[in-house]
Amino acid sequence: LEQARAVILKAEASYFPDLDFSFGGQKRGTQVKRSSSSGSSYDGGHSWDASIGSSYTIDVWGEDEADRMAKVSDREATEHDLKAFEIELSATIARTWLDVIAVRAQLDILERQIKTNYTLLELLKLRFLNGQASALEVSQQKEVIAQAAALVPLLEKQEKQLLNSLALLSGKAAAGRMTIE
Repeated sequence: LEQARAVILKAEASYFPDLDFSFGGQKRGTQVKRSSSSGSSYDGGHSWDASIGSSYTIDVWGEDEADRMAKVSDREATEHDLKAFEIELSATIARTWLDVIAVRAQLDILERQIKTNYTLLELLKLRFLNGQASALEVSQQKEVIAQAAALVPLLEKQEKQLLNSLALLSGKAAAGRMTIE
């Protein structure tokens, strides 16, 4: 935005006259030796010059004004781009935060499911001891627990990745455990 404003100021500079100033000096001289026995003389002088010039171009066809208006439009477009980026960033942060909440909810459900599966395993063991369940049913229940437990690290990894993405989007270096209220 600052660059776009500077470009507008540059375009508006054409509304003012140009003013040039220069100053210079020159020293000229020659050393003249008339004969070998006589001394030499110096013949020279100084000259100075200065000049001031000004010019102004009248914008008969409106080119300068059209150029300035184009620059103003470019600046407005840049402002709109910035606002669109802010909205997109906010939406991405919100979407990522909702994904974190969803993963945490999945972890909570999975942990309760594992607890329930352990309770069912204990009941199946009791039924097995009483002859009302087979060893296959007990083994299958252990497999169900193992499959559910294998999902926990995957969900924890996904949560960490989402938190790191959230930290990056928020401009923070690292993400810790964020609380949800």
